[in-house]
Amino acid sequence: MIIRVQKDKNNPYVVVNKQFVEAIDLSWKAKGILLYLLSLPDEWLIYETELATHSKDNISSLRSGMKELIDCHYIHRKRIRNPNGKFSIYEYIVTETPSLIE
Repeated sequence: MIIRVQKDKNNPYVVVNKQFVEAIDLSWKAKGILLYLLSLPDEWLIYETELATHSKDNISSLRSGMKELIDCHYIHRKRIRNPNGKFSIYEYIVTETPSLIE
């Protein structure tokens, strides 16, 4: 039995393509991280250290799940240089289905 909450503006919900939920090549951890990321606003800036504060998992657990999503092409990560030319932050692109973004 599945019991669902009433959905309205006070009980918001997320609509996602469920392909990743059914993917057998993803762990439950990776599926949970991806669902959480897809529930965020499109313009949300992703910082792993900040994400780790939203769960009881530690940063290394989060990073292993993120790596799995990167390896399976659900997340694309690019290193960004600051004005001095040094690497500063990562830019993340999160997709609902695997994609090969360069």
